[in-house]
Amino acid sequence: MAVLALAAGGAALGGAIGGALGAASLGVSVGWALGGLAGTMLFGPKPPAITGPRLGDLAVQTSTYGAAIPLVFGTARVAG
Repeated sequence: MAVLALAAGGAALGGAIGGALGAASLGVSVGWALGGLAGTMLFGPKPPAITGPRLGDLAVQTSTYGAAIPLVFGTARVAG
């Protein structure tokens, strides 16, 4: 919401400056773009928290008594 408020404020200021120079629509467009840019830089979305793989996520094959025997056709690496 703050991003839109800054963009609208930039558009109003750009329209006033552009109106004084004879190009109000150009001033509004540039003001909106600069206000939106400032709002995004100040109040933009937070980046997602990225965490890499952890040792607890590691799934390896193990050899356990009574476990199922893998049925493989072709070539594959399996635990002994």
